[in-house]
Amino acid sequence: MKYIAAISGRQHKICFCRCSAVFVLSLMTSGAVSQNARISMGGFSSGFSQATGSNAILRTTAGQSLAASSANVNDQVRSGFLASIIASGKNLARVTVLLEGPYNIGNQMMNTTLRSGGHLANHFGSIPIPSSAVDSINIELRNNASAAAATTRKFRPAWLLADGTIRDFTDTTRNYVEFDTLAGSYHLVIRHRNHIPIMTTSTVVLDNTVLPPYDFTTSQSQAFGTNPLKALAGGRFGMVAGDANSNGQIANSDINGI
Repeated sequence: MKYIAAISGRQHKICFCRCSAVFVLSLMTSGAVSQNARISMGGFSSGFSQATGSNAILRTTAGQSLAASSANVNDQVRSGFLASIIASGKNLARVTVLLEGPYNIGNQMMNTTLRSGGHLANHFGSIPIPSSAVDSINIELRNNASAAAATTRKFRPAWLLADGTIRDFTDTTRNYVEFDTLAGSYHLVIRHRNHIPIMTTSTVVLDNTVLPPYDFTTSQSQAFGTNPLKALAGGRFGMVAGDANSNGQIANSDINGI
């Protein structure tokens, strides 16, 4: 795995080169770019490494152990190359979200280089991977905007497709994920291994029906906080790239980590 950092003025351009997969991330050095502090990053780590912290961790079948379900309140699964078995639930969640890193300004979709280059298959083994998969993400359901104040927190992995839609991680025919909680109003938090997490501006009503997806791509106001999204080509918005150490900020520490 090779990483190249070229510095120009106040902006660092970092190319992540792994085999044929290339992502360009923009890092501002004038100050850390941070998502709202209410989106907790506890128990998560960057890249391919295992999650950290004292909470129960759900891991992949690709070299790690696999938990059966998310029974505890704070069970966590690391987004991007970590997965769990999906338990039957009473809430069906759908989202549309874009990642700045693989976003292609030409067709206004995301590149699927990790899949076409065989990197997803090499990592996940026999797990079914959708033909247009970009990467895996993690979707959190919580009943409070503050992670510390939430009494219900559930985590589910999903496949993110090139057009920003999702598929269930184990049943790729489903365009939603299931949470084993009672129907009600919840915030949804989206995490990816090298992008700043985002959360719905307000709660979303979820139940045991397939509702229209919550679309993060239409405006800044779709996500919680001040300018939490990156303006992309075509008038769309996506998750901000460059959070290499998954601490909720883009700063020199991300460059040093790379």
